[in-house]
Amino acid sequence: MKYAVLFVDDEANVLNAYKRNLRKYFDVYTALSGKDALEMLEKHKDIAVIVTDMQMPSMNGVEFLEQARGVAKNSVRLMLTGNADQKTAIDAINQGDIFRFINKPCSPAEMLQILKLSIKQYQLIVAEQELLRTTLKKSIEALIETLSLACPESFGSVSRVKRHVIDCVKAMGAQNVWMYESMAMLAQLGYISLSKDITDKLMLGQPLDESQQEAFYKHSEVGYKLVSKIPRLEDVALAIRYQNKGFDGSGFPAEGPEGSELPVGSRILKLALDYERFEKLGGSAESALAYIHEHQARYDPRIFKYFVQSLGDARQLTLEHVGLMALKPGMVFAEDVMTDQELLLVSKGQEVTECVIDRFYNFSRHHKLPEQFGVYVSH
Repeated sequence: MKYAVLFVDDEANVLNAYKRNLRKYFDVYTALSGKDALEMLEKHKDIAVIVTDMQMPSMNGVEFLEQARGVAKNSVRLMLTGNADQKTAIDAINQGDIFRFINKPCSPAEMLQILKLSIKQYQLIVAEQELLRTTLKKSIEALIETLSLACPESFGSVSRVKRHVIDCVKAMGAQNVWMYESMAMLAQLGYISLSKDITDKLMLGQPLDESQQEAFYKHSEVGYKLVSKIPRLEDVALAIRYQNKGFDGSGFPAEGPEGSELPVGSRILKLALDYERFEKLGGSAESALAYIHEHQARYDPRIFKYFVQSLGDARQLTLEHVGLMALKPGMVFAEDVMTDQELLLVSKGQEVTECVIDRFYNFSRHHKLPEQFGVYVSH
């Protein structure tokens, strides 16, 4: 398998030399400016290594790599320049997050060896990303699904919040959607510390009194302490800690960052969680949206715009009523599901999964379930 390498230099003859000497080892792409290179990175998401010259007109190598980091997060970045100035090297490392700083001239043989090392670094990065996307994400899903089945009163809203967060970050064009999805699923992990009177009120959509509200807010600290113990989820833990903190500094905790200093994840969670809570309180999406609009100062205005946009996109769902045998993973319950003995099995908004279907079949042997279930189906 050939890996893709992008060379950026304002001298065409230099780029042609790279292509001649290295094309049998790599898929070589070239660009004559930082602007052209950024456009190429948008088109080719599989660039493994970026090698850029420092001294280029309009946009120098440091400026280019700083922007490239946002477009191609996994790409390994190298700086090639004849300027051995120490400050240039420090800027390149700190701002462009480079893997190596290479002085000119660099022979084809030396460049080949450096690129081989860079490819190994890229493989490590991609392998870690895959581990996070699969093993860790699946473990989180299993944990939260188990908690949702065991205690739907506390964890029944996880699926709803997760959908709001995913729809919002997709509208924003954010990368690492899996991270935001994990954040949404773990945001309410601290609910395990809440008393039953609080969880009962939350389930029924009833407002909390002052002392209950104070106790409720502290669940974010419990969630933060639990999640911060999981390797590679430090950013997720911080977002959970500040999920109840307003953009204007209101909310919990009273101290700490506010505005643009708040983690992006916590700003998204604040919107998704408030919307979900007040939709439950008011009983309609319109009332929840009206509350959000009325208190706009609490929310990041840029994320607010994308969140409202995503609500419109996410409402492309059809309400259907289906029997147990017609339930399929991916559907979303439009109402709470109770047994004939008033035992809550799942909450409104929870996603249908294989585990949920199996649980229904098991309960149907000894309890009477509704003949049909109201579900939302995406088309």
